Amino acid sequence: RAGAEVYVTELVVGLDAASAGDSMESQGSRANTTRHGVRESLLAAPASGDGGRWDDGNGRFAPRMQSPNNGGPRQRWFDDDQSDPTYENTTQYQRQYYTLKRIEGVAQGWPLSRLLSNLPRLPPPDEVTLFHARAHLKLYDTLVEVGRLHNALEVARGLKVAGLIHTGGIVSHKMFLRECSRRGAVAVAFEFVAFIGVADVRLCNMLLSVCAAAKDSRSGFAVLVLMYDAGVAPDCHTYTTLIYACGKSGELDKAFETFRRMELDGVKATVVTYGALMDALSRRVLELTASPAEGAGPRAVRLGRPVAETAEEVRRLLTRCFDLRAEMDHLRIAPDATLLNALVCACGRAASVAPLAAEALRKAFGVYDEMEGSQLECDAYTYAALIRACVKVGDPERALALYDRMAASGKPRVERTQQVFAVAIHACAARRPAADLPKALQIWSDMRREHKTTAPHAMLYATLMDVAGRAGERDVAERILAEMERDGVAPTPEVFATLAGIASKAGDVDGVEKVLDDIRARGAVPPVEAFNGLIGAAARAGDYAKAGDAAAQLCAAGHTLDAVSYEGLVRAAIRGGHPDLAWDYYDQGLATGDFEIPPPVFNELVCVSGRAGLVRRSFDGVAAMRRRGREPSEVTCQELLAACARHQDAQLSWETYKLSRKAGHPPNEVALNIIIGVTLLKIRELTDPDNLPAAAAAAAAAA
Repeated sequence: RAGAEVYVTELVVGLDAASAGDSMESQGSRANTTRHGVRESLLAAPASGDGGRWDDGNGRFAPRMQSPNNGGPRQRWFDDDQSDPTYENTTQYQRQYYTLKRIEGVAQGWPLSRLLSNLPRLPPPDEVTLFHARAHLKLYDTLVEVGRLHNALEVARGLKVAGLIHTGGIVSHKMFLRECSRRGAVAVAFEFVAFIGVADVRLCNMLLSVCAAAKDSRSGFAVLVLMYDAGVAPDCHTYTTLIYACGKSGELDKAFETFRRMELDGVKATVVTYGALMDALSRRVLELTASPAEGAGPRAVRLGRPVAETAEEVRRLLTRCFDLRAEMDHLRIAPDATLLNALVCACGRAASVAPLAAEALRKAFGVYDEMEGSQLECDAYTYAALIRACVKVGDPERALALYDRMAASGKPRVERTQQVFAVAIHACAARRPAADLPKALQIWSDMRREHKTTAPHAMLYATLMDVAGRAGERDVAERILAEMERDGVAPTPEVFATLAGIASKAGDVDGVEKVLDDIRARGAVPPVEAFNGLIGAAARAGDYAKAGDAAAQLCAAGHTLDAVSYEGLVRAAIRGGHPDLAWDYYDQGLATGDFEIPPPVFNELVCVSGRAGLVRRSFDGVAAMRRRGREPSEVTCQELLAACARHQDAQLSWETYKLSRKAGHPPNEVALNIIIGVTLLKIRELTDPDNLPAAAAAAAAAA
């Protein structure tokens, strides 16, 4: 029986709460079972049409769904005068049958009414005891374990109505609320606490933990109000859990307001409380610096927030982190590993903001060295943040040294998660002059050895493919894709985008189109990155018509051209010898509001425009750049001077020279030679007798 319970429980414990709980209730319990209906189900005899019970001819009992093998007459388990026995009148075999029937029914998703019909009846309310309700309490436990929390609560309510008035004190509060926490079931957790009806700080703290796990600070404050109304004084655990809920909900100000309320109430904070505050600060830094797939640009920048403003807020957050640490030192509260890990993560994440990179990384390693000296161990998430920060500041060697440091004497001190392996492989891609594919493959082997039973995440495959592509090993990238399919991992849009990017960097238009065809053959819509790869490949080949066709496909697929798309289109038009078309794409990109052309591409556009006689158009582009707060680079000014010299426009050359000096660029030999040469040409033009007015020439002849 125990083996059967474990086996079936393992089968059903992973069921989704919505499908295994609420949907079951909608089919069974909520449609057929009110509180009065549960009472009737608990007291009713088993239905004759619901799997009657039969004697197998040997004194043992078998369910009706399996006919007896001896061909004897079908008989009920019980005689007519015992058709609805109580638990105390059942035999050992009957109780085993109840157990297996309960497990089978829950595994198959039976509605609550059917589950109850397969249990022994309860005696009248004045006679019922805990012994009589053992089968029902076991059903309650099974329903809780598989996440059918509403059904479990209905069983508990039914037992109370049936006469077991102390049901709220019998069932496990911790088990029920733990399942609520795992599934984010805040509403049913409140219903359960209301059913228990006991004003207890421990129970309220467990309810607060459910709110924190669900990132629901509003419900957390509702628990606090309930505690005040019931006369329950919040303790340190209460305030700390509420601070965690605020931090996970992104409510940083409310977290510190709760901390101040805690101080006003005279509750002494512990290191766990300060750890919750540090976690809230770290999460706020992560919110400002997070990016999709870790590397597509800070979230605040993508939302149109200036980099300087983001950097200033992140700087303030780091200052608050270290002020909090200084307050702990003043109160002589020793930090624990959780708090220092949160502090290191905040610094590591802040390093992704360029103006703060060096300072944030220095502070991160300062805290890391402190942890190493105090025998406090960094966790895997902290190592991942540090490795990522080193890559962001252009120090992949230090990042890989951190990865190697995680393993001491060949045995990992900290379990390396897939996130750690992913950022370490990304560090291999950042190595110069070329990506370190052998090191990346070694890290991949480490991951395979340490996670033998877990298939890698699709993003990890994509990262390794990216390293192979940067190293110029397209065949290795294809073998990685084949390994991914053998592992049964479905390629994601990130994987296809990586494959398209590899082919694009090689200028392989056909290769990118093959990736697009593969995506469509799988019944999926190609991501915008795959189309951008096709535009980039066409740009490298100078095929502006193909690039325009790729842009049309992108829009037809329901996507919108982004900054990468416009950059590729501008490149394609430039290399196709159509600067006028390139300027049209440039203007369209500026109209989107988030397009910033890279300086090398802009310089190339200015150079091609000058050769094509579009000098004034180049100056209009520079003026638009300056209106967006970007001054032209020294190379841009030189290209403008060269275009002016090519058209022998001395006045415009001097304006360009003044623009260069105003932008802060010192005079150089090339610029001075150009401006002197243009000036001499202008002087020669003005002093050439053939260009003097006819009257002046006649006067000179007369003289």
